[in-house]
Amino acid sequence: MIYTTLRSIIKTNLNLKSIQLIRSRSSSQFSTKLPLLKNKEALKLKSETRKDSENYWPHPLAVFASLTILYGLYWALGVQYRAGKKYSETKSIQDQKQNLISSKNPEIILTLGSPNSQKQKLIDELINAHNYYLIQTSQLFTYELSNPSSEYYEEIQRSIRDNSSISVKTTLSLIRDNMIEVLESGKKTKFLIDGFPQQMDQLRKLEGSIQDPTLALYFDMPAEDLIAELEQKPGNQDSKEVIQKKLHHYQFTTYPIVQYFMRKERGLVISCNEGLEANISKILKKLEAINN
Repeated sequence: MIYTTLRSIIKTNLNLKSIQLIRSRSSSQFSTKLPLLKNKEALKLKSETRKDSENYWPHPLAVFASLTILYGLYWALGVQYRAGKKYSETKSIQDQKQNLISSKNPEIILTLGSPNSQKQKLIDELINAHNYYLIQTSQLFTYELSNPSSEYYEEIQRSIRDNSSISVKTTLSLIRDNMIEVLESGKKTKFLIDGFPQQMDQLRKLEGSIQDPTLALYFDMPAEDLIAELEQKPGNQDSKEVIQKKLHHYQFTTYPIVQYFMRKERGLVISCNEGLEANISKILKKLEAINN
């Protein structure tokens, strides 16, 4: 068996050498058959080629195409530069706004719970007697709708037409701008935010883009009393069943926010059946405990 293997290896090597020898011979024979240019003919060809290159002018369409491509590249680079510059300027303005809020460290109270007469009375008392400023999202949207040149006008108008929610980004921008305007005036540094947030993810974005709220108030009112009050509200077009569904949805999405602040000991449930003075006293004591 060993003898057979050695024999096959030797035979393979001999075959390979034979193939290489045949290839080398054929290539040498082919090269000798190629015609060689004489020196005079080569010089003549070189001279003609140089003259052709000197007399060559590019086609006008080729020039136009090249210029078009160059202009397109220039325009694209310019767009990128302007976009980058605009982004950096916008970011710089946002940073300045955020720095202003951080330096002032305003007191922010969230007023959660469905709108009702008792809630409005307490908010009015905090504004008039305790120097709070109310930021109400519904009023912000109404103001932007009265100004067609506003950057938010079309979005808010479309949301009302389609009965859809206004984006969180727009809502936060309006809240922040309104807050900064008041802080820059130097008149007030305490705020009530009503109508926002309504979900936990909205609260997270509020904390990230503005500031952590100091306190969250949840206005609790018996469902029967609240539904009866909302049914009699001027301009109401909803039936009792529709109001019940809206209240259930609102409480379902808002209650996790209440629980979140209660765990942090920064939440307070306000009973609308209690007197105004008792509720105000409760709020002031809670704020004193938080600040100390």
